[in-house]
Amino acid sequence: NTVAGATMANVVVNVKDAYSNNISGQAVSVTTTNGTLLSGTLSQNTNASGNATFNNLSMTLAGTYALTGTAGTVNTASANFNITAAAPSAVTFSTQPANTVAGATMANVVVNVKDAYSNNISGQAVSVTTTNGTLLSGTLSQNTNASGDATFNNLSMTLAGTYALTGTAGTVNTASANFNITAAAPSAVTF
Repeated sequence: NTVAGATMANVVVNVKDAYSNNISGQAVSVTTTNGTLLSGTLSQNTNASGNATFNNLSMTLAGTYALTGTAGTVNTASANFNITAAAPSAVTFSTQPANTVAGATMANVVVNVKDAYSNNISGQAVSVTTTNGTLLSGTLSQNTNASGDATFNNLSMTLAGTYALTGTAGTVNTASANFNITAAAPSAVTF
C-alpha cells in the first residue's frame, strides 16, 4: 500500500522455467491489471536469481489495484494493494452557505477536500469558522466521507450581517462565498 504520488516499495518479479530454474537476463514488464497509469521504469531484466526489481514505480489515482508481471508470453497478477489519497491540497465549498434568518439552522454546507492529484480524501477532519471571528454555532468539525465531502448540517448564527465561512483541512483552507444573516421576527418593542 502506498500514498498517491509516492514511490512504491520495491516490486520484485521472479522468473523460473518449467523446472524451477531461475532465468537470468529475461525482460520482465509490469502493468496494472486494469490499465490505470503506472509511472516509473516498467521493464527490467532479471538478475542471476531470476529476479527483476522495480524500484521506482508510482501511481497517482487512489484505489485498489494489482500489477501484472509479464515475461515472454507468461504473466501473473500480484496481490491487490491500495493507493491512498495524499495530504490535502484543495479545499472547496461544494455547497455554499445560504442566506439565513438569525437563529435558524442554515441549509447544509458542504466542504470538499482533494489531494494534489484530485483524489477525494476520506476521513479528513474539516473545520469551519467565520472569516471575521463572529460566533458560529453548531458542529464546527466534521470528517469527510468517501466522496471527500464534510457536511455541516446544524450551523447557525444570531448576529445579523454579511459573512463568509472558512473551511480548513490540515493546513489548507478556503473562504466561502458571502452570505447574509437577516434579523429574525420582532420579539421586543421598547421606548
